[in-house]
Amino acid sequence: MADHQPPQFRPEPLLLAAESQIESPAWTGEDVPSFVAQEFDLYRMGPGYMTYKTESNRRLQAFDRIQRQKRYEFLDAESHRKTKIIGQFMNRVYIESAEEVRRRTVPAYAFTRFPNLPPELQLRIWSIASRTLESTIRTLISMKWEREKRHEDLPRRYKLKGSSRIRHDLRDSPVKSTYPSVLRICRDSRAVGLSTFKLFKLDVGCAWIPVAYDLFYIGGDGWKKFKLLIDCLIRENTTRKQDPVVCEDLDKLLRIRHLIVDFNVFAAAPPTIWTHFTDLATLTVAFRPTLSIDQRPVQDAFGPPENPRFITPHISNKYGIRASWILGAANRKLRTVLEDRPKWKIPHVDVTVRAPDNAGLKMAIQEPGMDQSLGSDAEGPDQIVVESEQEATWLEQATTRIAHIVSDAQIRKLKRRHHPSRYLDIWDMDFQAALQPHEGNNVSTREPDTYYTDSENESGTKWIPDEVDLLSDHEDWFSE
Repeated sequence: MADHQPPQFRPEPLLLAAESQIESPAWTGEDVPSFVAQEFDLYRMGPGYMTYKTESNRRLQAFDRIQRQKRYEFLDAESHRKTKIIGQFMNRVYIESAEEVRRRTVPAYAFTRFPNLPPELQLRIWSIASRTLESTIRTLISMKWEREKRHEDLPRRYKLKGSSRIRHDLRDSPVKSTYPSVLRICRDSRAVGLSTFKLFKLDVGCAWIPVAYDLFYIGGDGWKKFKLLIDCLIRENTTRKQDPVVCEDLDKLLRIRHLIVDFNVFAAAPPTIWTHFTDLATLTVAFRPTLSIDQRPVQDAFGPPENPRFITPHISNKYGIRASWILGAANRKLRTVLEDRPKWKIPHVDVTVRAPDNAGLKMAIQEPGMDQSLGSDAEGPDQIVVESEQEATWLEQATTRIAHIVSDAQIRKLKRRHHPSRYLDIWDMDFQAALQPHEGNNVSTREPDTYYTDSENESGTKWIPDEVDLLSDHEDWFSE
């Protein structure tokens, strides 16, 4: 009889509390819901990511430590090697002569055959040594900022004795302002270097400037506010020799090769002024991206332009159209000088835009625009087709400005002010009247060191104010 076995107890699977209370959706055959699989993947990736980040930092630190150790070992070995080589070399110089060591050293550490080279090749080498790596834009200071305050009731007096000075570039390092090395090597190098470097007067001291490579900017004020341009005009309209200090400054400034001038300056000034720049290679006319020609940047009202920048406009937008018109007008104006000076060579003329502070406007100047039928052959607003009334107004102003001619009366006024034959002295003064505000052009109310007679009148005859003398500085000759 078989043994009786009690029935085995098979426990039923326990149900979770959530399953007992909430009915789960019908199972559709998936092994595991997708969101559950994503949670499991993130759970498995988390510890691995943290472990990798820690191990990566540890390996990076170990790599840096090994590299530092190798660098220290390399520098230590190089130091011992340098000491050994220099010691042996100096020992040879001590035992033998320096000339013998120089002769036997290959390659030679000094080139002793330079004096034997042809003179043309020597001058070529010194010329290459005088070159600069990059050009700098230098700003000439107008007489508006060269006046000193004397008394509350008296106007500011012009204090500069020579010609125009150059604004000090605050970006210049002491290395750039030092004495050029090519000027102190030998006589030949100095002769070649002096054709490139000139000692110019700055608003703070002096500096050697490579006049053959740097660009010089004349702008921010009217042309008659720049002593350099006035001195050139007086030089061609006077029979008397100018002041020695002025002549010394002109000998340097007139060697400029690359000149940038505002359109207002170029248009209003006599074109014969540019013939005095004997080495002038490029003449760039810069205009402002404003609606009116007379509108000036706000920053120019507080001082000379500081670090001006210029950009080339796109040929198809309105600024490119202005540039094309100015280029043609400038070439035509310069060609009129050839009638009296046929041997003068017209420099290369270019037109650019003075870069504004507004970044959006700066981008608009360089972006293409709608092409309009305006070229460098257009001589006036009647030959120009523009779609904007504002552009038509600008072109009319430009046409009037470029046709301006300086009269003889205006030249006489400049000669009296900047190149008189005799100045007022202390005995010509009326002290009581000098302390009163200046309301007229009476000679007795003027102060010492002011003009007294016409520059061509050597007899000392007192001048009589004419209509031009009665004009204010803000009314005549597009003084801005």
